[in-house]
Amino acid sequence: MRWFAVSLLCLLFHPQATAGDEFEPSDPDEVSYQNARAEYAELDSAAFGRDRSPTDRPVFSASRSARHPRLAFRSRLTGWDLAENSSPDNATFNNRIIVRQGGVVGGFIIERDHDEPRVMDYRSGTLGVSFHRDSARVVLGAVAAHVGAGLIVGRQGLNWTGASSFRERETALAPALTTAESGALHGIGFHYVGHAWEVLGLYTTPRWDATIDSATNSARAISVTGLHRTDAELRAAGALKETFRLFRIGANFGRSARVGLTAARSDFTPRTLYRSSSGTTDEISLFGADAQSTIGRFHVGGEAVLQDERAYGGAGTLRFGNESLTMTTAGWLYSSAFTSLHGTGWSLHSEASSERGGALVVGWASGSGVHIDGFLAHSMEPLDAAGHDFPRWTTVEELRWQTPLSKRFSWIGKWRQKSTRSTMAEGIFTERRQDISSDLELAASGVTLRGGCAFAENQAGDRGGLVRMRIQTRLTRELDCTLGGAFHRTSSTSLPLYLYEQQVPNYGFLWSLYGSRASWTVRARYRAGGATASLFALGTGTLNDAADRLTVIAQIDYVLR
Repeated sequence: MRWFAVSLLCLLFHPQATAGDEFEPSDPDEVSYQNARAEYAELDSAAFGRDRSPTDRPVFSASRSARHPRLAFRSRLTGWDLAENSSPDNATFNNRIIVRQGGVVGGFIIERDHDEPRVMDYRSGTLGVSFHRDSARVVLGAVAAHVGAGLIVGRQGLNWTGASSFRERETALAPALTTAESGALHGIGFHYVGHAWEVLGLYTTPRWDATIDSATNSARAISVTGLHRTDAELRAAGALKETFRLFRIGANFGRSARVGLTAARSDFTPRTLYRSSSGTTDEISLFGADAQSTIGRFHVGGEAVLQDERAYGGAGTLRFGNESLTMTTAGWLYSSAFTSLHGTGWSLHSEASSERGGALVVGWASGSGVHIDGFLAHSMEPLDAAGHDFPRWTTVEELRWQTPLSKRFSWIGKWRQKSTRSTMAEGIFTERRQDISSDLELAASGVTLRGGCAFAENQAGDRGGLVRMRIQTRLTRELDCTLGGAFHRTSSTSLPLYLYEQQVPNYGFLWSLYGSRASWTVRARYRAGGATASLFALGTGTLNDAADRLTVIAQIDYVLR
């Protein structure tokens, strides 16, 4: 499935922030997925008065009036690369309206993303209706999206299991292979939650002009051909067409245990840069089961996945008490394109013909415990559809840790290594890079201070480093502000560094940094009555004032009481 299906699933689910949200995604694709996931989850979260950010007030307060409807409006404008050498038309518009009357909530999201250098014009709309009572909740959602001119670069095609197939929480430890896509999608879904039963259904029909693995840098080769096409032209060209169906039923046994069964089926005709033939249709069926039980302070959980052809899955978790002990394991082996598997808080996704996966979590709390995450993946595709030599392998090893040294001081670190080898029209493309990052965070007296550093190196000997500092404080009851700065230096433009900043609620930002530059960030948020205004700015410039860049985001939220 594509990320649109993920967005619709996020509208139906209640995603919850985990420790993985505190880390800086080093993959542009992962950040793109997190942005889409958070954005389309806002409709559901706002409907029930919850927000992912603990520092923000809910859109709807706890007191509910059945007599008068309540309306919430959000408008966001993002200006990308507001430099003199860029097009003034580059901008993202996002508008959201939510209306609540008693236990019924309705709303819609309209978005447009225009990027002149890439000739991209993306439009989408999401409609949701929710009926809520003390004993039951029903959510209906529909999404429609269309790409105008060009390819969407960086909006990764995640399958449904990457969002919330079995669990409503995510850990951003996925080896993402960025895709460039162009097409249209229509879908509808529902989610019913009762006292003892839970039912989820989803149906989508996306159609794509192209799907390219960016590990080969092949997106540039066909970007000039990514012109607007109608649905009839896409069908005539034999473009990838996928029909996806999902059904899940779950049962709750009081507050101590729950079980669930998930079934999904996908029919699609693949068409990529290396698979020009579209005469066959692939069928994938996936079945999953999950169960967990809590007795007192003791928690046990497990998951299993079974897919047709050749695929295996497994996961296990063990949690004990408040003090506490946490242990998680996961392992996968699967072989089918456009298929993902999801373990206990772990996401694996790939478009390779074969894959290996692994996961490890070791945790200990009680004030100064150590929490370690681990991940290991390997994908390989030796031949293309015509049987020609097509060596491509990708390995991702990643280890993360978080150590709370005290109640106010914590240490966060991550080590990641990614290796890729594939064929291109010009020859063999090989890339291997290693990233190490570490952060120290101090929170005291209403002020949060975070500093960190990062180091990257590739197989050619190119090296890069990044040092950053950020301070966040609440100046008054209505105004809070965040200031940040960073200095970065890379010896080659082929080794970018990534700067990630949290700007406005439920929205992330990623910037690829090259050369020797200094960056700064400013974020301010002001509340007055039922309105909240946010402003975020990030600037990057070289030391010799060449190729300066600036990004500005303005957002306003208003609740009619």
